[in-house]
Amino acid sequence: MAASSMPKDDVPPEEKGGEAPLVTVGRLVGAHGIAGALKVFPLTDFPERFFSMKEMRLFRPSGAYLRTVTVTNVAVLEGKGQFIVSTEEIADRDEAENLRGALVKVRKEERMPLPEGAFWVEDLLGMEVRDAEDGTVHGILKNVLQTGAHDIYVLEDPEGKERMFPAVREVVLRVDGERRIMEVRIPEGLWEE
Repeated sequence: MAASSMPKDDVPPEEKGGEAPLVTVGRLVGAHGIAGALKVFPLTDFPERFFSMKEMRLFRPSGAYLRTVTVTNVAVLEGKGQFIVSTEEIADRDEAENLRGALVKVRKEERMPLPEGAFWVEDLLGMEVRDAEDGTVHGILKNVLQTGAHDIYVLEDPEGKERMFPAVREVVLRVDGERRIMEVRIPEGLWEE
């Protein structure tokens, strides 16, 4: 079946099996009004993306596909940091309320472009972290903690121990997205016990 003739409630096969990883950009937090508008809380650094979305792919928090809806209007819910999204398919409050908690996801290739030298967190996870001087493998990047001033990277070393380091230019010297390698210069004494 061609993608253009695919029913709205059928998900393309690549979205079922993980071949085309999806990224969560929002969560449905409830209904707005009686006509089936959805309140969407953005989970993205680029909330303006909702104004250009033609459709939204909705998933249960477990990751199971729910449906795809056609966006007809997007407005800002002032003071709440949320959007009110109207769709062709959802026409009443009860139907909208039944979708509470659903996640809005996009394909990785639909993410907003980043400036040169910036990376998406999910693209960093799983990278091999090496010493920039001698190539020693410190471990695999497992988590990114967003702390405010700068992120903290968490790696798992070859012995299975977690180690942390700041995500600053003085420490993270190079990131090679294609080779999945991060080269770092760990400050002396940071990991001493």
